[in-house]
Amino acid sequence: MCNIHTLNHNGHSLLHYAVQYDQVGSTEMARLLLDRRDQDPNVTVPYSSRSDEEGLTPLCFALHNPKTRKDFPDAAWFVNVDPDAVNLLGETPLDTQKNTARKNPHLKNNASFPFLLDEIRDLRSLRQATSTETVEDVWSDVGDGSDEDENFEDAVEVL
Repeated sequence: MCNIHTLNHNGHSLLHYAVQYDQVGSTEMARLLLDRRDQDPNVTVPYSSRSDEEGLTPLCFALHNPKTRKDFPDAAWFVNVDPDAVNLLGETPLDTQKNTARKNPHLKNNASFPFLLDEIRDLRSLRQATSTETVEDVWSDVGDGSDEDENFEDAVEVL
């Protein structure tokens, strides 16, 4: 399993969303968004209430529907995963026919997503990593030593 944490657009903080490529779905995204809201009073999450577990339901539907998903720009990189990038990591690719977020300009142009996609493509050697190699071992063959590479190295965790 490969969990990827990405820097936000400004590079000032980490978005603590773990993307599990074999379990990408609206329920997981809803839980992550609600957790973020609970930790940060400045975050608002439309369509949701956490009075009980059923509060996840309207939010899941909103995330699943391309017309309402545009209300979640911070989730764009999560739902708009490039199947080729996933393949580079040796994980199961998403079904491109069902990945409707790829056709949504509001999500596709979100600033945080292209940054993540570029970095994932730069990490293609992770697919060849052996069980004895660490992220640092692999990164020494990939990064060019720039500040952006160093920041992303801190944001990548291979389990």
